Amino acid sequence: MGLLRGIKYGTETYHTLFMRLCSFAAIYCVDVKGHSKSVGYEPGMQIAEGKFTNTWNAVVIDGEWRFVQCNWGARHLVMSKDKKQVDVAPPKPTREKIKYQYDEHYFLPDPEDFILEFFPYKTEWQLLESPITLQQFEQLPFVRSLFFHYHLSFVNQQHAVIQTDNRGACDIKLRMPDSLKHRLAFHFHLRFAHTSMSEQAEDLSEFQGVRLERYVLHTVQDDLVSFNIHVPQEGDYFIEIFASLVEPDPNPFGQSFKLKCVCKYRIACKNLIQRMVNKHPLPACASGEWGPAKAIRHFNICPLTHFQAIFETHQLPIIIKFRCPKQLKFHGKLSSNQYSSINHDQSIISNSAASNGLDKYVKYEYDEYDFIISFIIHLPHDGQYGIDLYARDPEYQTEKRTMSHCCKYIINYSKPPTVDTIAPAPASISTPPTNTTPNNNHLYHDYSFDGAKSNGQQRMTSPHINASFYQSERSVSPRSTSSRDTNGSGTSPTIAMPKIGANTNLLSEFGMTPLSHPDPSITLHGTNALDLQFQIRKMVDFSFDLIYHHASVDHSTRAQLQNLNQRLNASDYVTIQPNGGFNVIFALKLPKSGVYSFTIYAATTNHRNDAQSHTSGQAELPAVYTYLIRYV
Repeated sequence: MGLLRGIKYGTETYHTLFMRLCSFAAIYCVDVKGHSKSVGYEPGMQIAEGKFTNTWNAVVIDGEWRFVQCNWGARHLVMSKDKKQVDVAPPKPTREKIKYQYDEHYFLPDPEDFILEFFPYKTEWQLLESPITLQQFEQLPFVRSLFFHYHLSFVNQQHAVIQTDNRGACDIKLRMPDSLKHRLAFHFHLRFAHTSMSEQAEDLSEFQGVRLERYVLHTVQDDLVSFNIHVPQEGDYFIEIFASLVEPDPNPFGQSFKLKCVCKYRIACKNLIQRMVNKHPLPACASGEWGPAKAIRHFNICPLTHFQAIFETHQLPIIIKFRCPKQLKFHGKLSSNQYSSINHDQSIISNSAASNGLDKYVKYEYDEYDFIISFIIHLPHDGQYGIDLYARDPEYQTEKRTMSHCCKYIINYSKPPTVDTIAPAPASISTPPTNTTPNNNHLYHDYSFDGAKSNGQQRMTSPHINASFYQSERSVSPRSTSSRDTNGSGTSPTIAMPKIGANTNLLSEFGMTPLSHPDPSITLHGTNALDLQFQIRKMVDFSFDLIYHHASVDHSTRAQLQNLNQRLNASDYVTIQPNGGFNVIFALKLPKSGVYSFTIYAATTNHRNDAQSHTSGQAELPAVYTYLIRYV
């Protein structure tokens, strides 16, 4: 009783009590002293002697030493979010700040996980095959127990401090387990690492009146969580990543849940060369992730047309479609850095707020029979826009003014290029065509994000793609000419620019619908990867052609544009991936910058001979869709 009384009044420790209990149970137990990344520690800090000290236990279980951290497993310190200045020293744990909550992670964790937070004075108590130094411990990523509870893993950043490139760019990628990828929600907080005592805490999260979160593109693709960051100025930053499980709820609209820290990094930007690019943040939309994953995860609202967070278009109107689980009410809000707009930093919107002048460009239609919502967007000018989509369930939310945020997209819009800018110039023309496409260098094309995780196979057989296709996939396209039709350099001057766009009759006949890129003209900025997603409603044979026409036009010179018209071995740069149900993805990896055409050929497997009649009797599949792709 004396020991328990000491625990109550703070004169005894949990690890002492645990050792006493182990002795009663005849379990061999010792205490281990060392350092820990506890309250007040920040990523990348150097631990001085006598600082951030801690004590934990080691016990023998089934003949092996295992760790137990009773203090952290039974309670934790609750930090106030209303601090008006930076703490000089770590806060003292008063009884009011301590929350008692069981955390199973700190009972018998694996040594490889435990070393991320605790460093013993004696090397042998690391229980690692390859022990590390204190300096290496400081460089390890800063994590908390939920990181292990959710079975997260690091994809690319294995150190506590991330160095940006000379554009101020870096990215953080985490992997979720398949069992949780449809239930885990993430968020983040970016702030400056250093400030003077006179500055208020809210200033740490802003740069020239703009919240720093607008310099982060946070997306979720399948099991990959990405944070693409472009800091606006040189210096050090902290980014804290939070996560929470989204539990099933019959009324998800207006549902609230607590997000807790899973990991934290220091971002160091030492040299920012392209400063002007980073002064343009993302549009002022609601905080949080971009893309449709949130709508699927929280509200079971599934996209039918746009599956990635960013898309580019030359055509208006833009139509974004979703399938809903039931009849819902919707609203869309448009934002752009070119226009003044109201503050969107909230997940609940009130229609009684000041009207946004861009909202008039967003309309919607609702198919009450199929529960399909279509947002129809007319943009006033070229530029970058953000679209927030809100919804409410009239069955639960009778108040018409309150709606829940579903998801958001980034739209990069430029007017359709003229015919001169689409087709390559004839060899007899010595000057490049006039550039009619507006200069959108201020847009955030530098942001990039990953597509769905591959299973590592180069060829994936879909139940909706005939297996005979894969037997000949390594051969040239059905429309390819033989080697005698090309010269030694691989160029084929007789290859003309194919007709860009869709063969609507064949698309309808084969039950094919372009989902990810309904616009046949695509521009890639800073990435050579492109996923073209189609819906397939019949079993078909596929083939494809990838032609490199010429390098990107340089309008700063009047040099003659050489038209290579080089047919590439498409199977080296294109793979087909099933994407669940009737969906299929053509995944492209372009070898170099320039202008390409990508043609998809198809025919139903049961009527392939009939399909060949569409091609004037040639032994080939008919073309159903051709994209013009500019990789700059």
